[in-house]
Amino acid sequence: MRKKLAELVARYADAKFLPPLSAEELAAVEEKIGVELPEDYRAFLVEVSRGEEDTGSAFLLPPEDGLLCLTPDASPAAPFPFGEDAVEELRQRIAKKKRGADEPALDGPWNGALPLMDHGDGEYDCLVLHGPERGRMWKYWDAGWAPICVVKKGVAEPVPFLDWVEDHIKDLLGSAPPPIKPNAKEIRLISLGLTAVPPAVFEAVGAEELVLATNQIAKLPPELTKLTKLRVLSLADNDLREVPAWIGDLRALERLYLSGNKLESLPDTIGRLGCLQRLTLAKNGLRSLPDTLGELQRLVELDLRWNALAALPEAGDGLAALRVLKLAGNPLRRLPAWIARTSIEDLELEKLPDLDLDQALAVLADLPTLRTLDISPPLRGVPPTVAGLRQVTWLKLVGLGLKDVPREVLSLENLEMLSLDQNELTSVPDALFQMPRLKTVVLFSNPITRDEVARLQERWPQIKIEHG
Repeated sequence: MRKKLAELVARYADAKFLPPLSAEELAAVEEKIGVELPEDYRAFLVEVSRGEEDTGSAFLLPPEDGLLCLTPDASPAAPFPFGEDAVEELRQRIAKKKRGADEPALDGPWNGALPLMDHGDGEYDCLVLHGPERGRMWKYWDAGWAPICVVKKGVAEPVPFLDWVEDHIKDLLGSAPPPIKPNAKEIRLISLGLTAVPPAVFEAVGAEELVLATNQIAKLPPELTKLTKLRVLSLADNDLREVPAWIGDLRALERLYLSGNKLESLPDTIGRLGCLQRLTLAKNGLRSLPDTLGELQRLVELDLRWNALAALPEAGDGLAALRVLKLAGNPLRRLPAWIARTSIEDLELEKLPDLDLDQALAVLADLPTLRTLDISPPLRGVPPTVAGLRQVTWLKLVGLGLKDVPREVLSLENLEMLSLDQNELTSVPDALFQMPRLKTVVLFSNPITRDEVARLQERWPQIKIEHG
């Protein structure tokens, strides 16, 4: 069993276990406690580990730290306060306990046991040092004492130290990074509570995909530049406050995910990522972007949602391949002219309260690839420049407070679908249904009556009208 535990500890990739005690250190600990420790626990301390580093949550206390948890009137050298009959009766009560009922406990002094785990709020897992329960694990909390048990077939079986510590280490392994092989091509360490990149990652120099999403990583180590073949790097939903300048050395990167961090800026070296096709930066605190972003000639998707960007870089002529641009949730005032020289097909102008819509539509009128445009709140109304969007096939004018269909919209000869949801329309002009390529009109959540919709549908059966 002890060999097995040593192997489990060795597999725990976060390496939070402290080295074992020497024989001299063990003797000093036992002298301080005032009693010889149970055999299995002694062997664990000198063959496997003295305990864990302080991780801020429930962890295996070194014995000297366990002593610090005791109250002044508690004594591990004193007899354990309960006899065999009281313990057996309590175990029977535990075995019969119904779900949701209070846990049975015995009231007695905090004597004859050593705390091995602090769960917080005065709750401890303790190793009994005396009597028939010696070597077994008990819980001590404000309700008193109760043995840690495994209930099987109506019997509450005691849990000895080795079983208890094995379960704890297996729990750690369940939430710890899996072993990383040096020849790994794909490394996925997601939602593991990591605060740093595990060193084993740096040895996988041939890795092409590294996913460290949803952790607590605050800083990126330069050793990541060893991964010269890396094509995908995901650091979404971490605690990053900066992207180091060496990021530009990862020249093979095609996808870089940095959403959900605490970034306020990017280094100029981002422009060196000549292979980059997708860059996600949503939900940060970005206030500006470097002009070198415009040098990413292969970039296809750029997600900038929910930042603090009042402006986009003026230099962007290198972004001709860009097809997807997400801007929602920024205090943007205008769109730069280079957007008209991209390959964007679908664009949403939503949750952009400061945007000069007239200026933005003038830029988009020169974007030949644009097919779908969504104009949504808090923007209100539609300026005359919408007439310049003759290339658009689907126009979404949702929640803009429209009482009439803007006449400029009626001039969009390539329009195939018009969404007018959540406006204040009570009627729709016949001229709308005479547009040469129109196939669908969406009128959900407008005060237009069903009778009027039925009349329009009867008159213009070739046009699909969605209403409800």
